[in-house]
Amino acid sequence: MGIQTKVAGDASNKALTKNALTARAENANQVGLEEIQQHDAASQKIGANNQAAREAGATYLSQGGVGGLSVDAMLGDIAGKGAKYNSSVLSNLSSANAALDNQMRNVNTNAANVIAGEKTPATPDYLGTALQIGGDYGNYLKNNG
Repeated sequence: MGIQTKVAGDASNKALTKNALTARAENANQVGLEEIQQHDAASQKIGANNQAAREAGATYLSQGGVGGLSVDAMLGDIAGKGAKYNSSVLSNLSSANAALDNQMRNVNTNAANVIAGEKTPATPDYLGTALQIGGDYGNYLKNNG
C-alpha cells in the first residue's frame, strides 16, 4: 500500500467521522425539540383541564339554592376528575420522555458505530514501493540501455 492510499484512507475516515458527528448533532437537536413539544403539549392540556374544572365549579356554585354537603361532594368530584386527568397527562409525558431518551441513546449508538466501523488504513508498504521503483528503473535501463 502506498502513501497516497494511506492519505486517502485517513481523509475518508475524517469525512466519515465529521458526517457521523454532524448527523448525531442534528438528530440530538430533533430529539430535544420533540421533548420540548411534548412538555409544552402536556402543560397546555393540564392548564386547559384546570381551567375547565374551575369553570365547572363556578357554574355549579352559581346555581341558586345549592349548599352544604352536596356542594362539597360535587366540587370534590370535579377536582377528583381533574386530578385523574392531569395524572394521566403526566404519565403519558413520562412515557414519551422515556421513548425520547431511548431514541437519544440510539442516536449516540449509531454515531459511535459509524465511527468505530471506519477502516484503519494499513501502514504504507515502503519496502514494496521501493522495490517496485527499483524494478521499474531496472526495466527502464534494460529497455533504454
